[in-house]
Amino acid sequence: MEAKNDYQKDKKRRYEQKISQMISSMPAEKQKVKKESLLKLASVNYADDCLRDFFERYSRLPSFQHTIFVITGDHASGKELKNDLSYHHVPLLIWSPLLQRKATFHAVVSHNDVTPSLVKLLKNKYGLQSGHTIHWI
Repeated sequence: MEAKNDYQKDKKRRYEQKISQMISSMPAEKQKVKKESLLKLASVNYADDCLRDFFERYSRLPSFQHTIFVITGDHASGKELKNDLSYHHVPLLIWSPLLQRKATFHAVVSHNDVTPSLVKLLKNKYGLQSGHTIHWI
């Protein structure tokens, strides 16, 4: 267990150093603000690397070409909250190699809307068969 903790500490230290190097190349007035967010920026960078690695590995599987990826967060980042409702503004990305164009939707939705919307799309466009009783209805 100790080896795992050492590995995690080393990984954390490497991401902090990576972000520190990036910050040191910025103008002085931005460096102070960014240094205050060092751990947060390191964790975001780590998450980016994990997603990149996941997609790179998954793209080698035959199912990749027929997969819909849904990526979302569970809360806002917290730094630039404009008001109390901003905390509930989270990213939602839907991506697939089958998509032919990108789009941005400026609607108010909740995580509860994602599954029914995807199932409806799959039923209408691809003939997905499902039961008559569904838990979200």
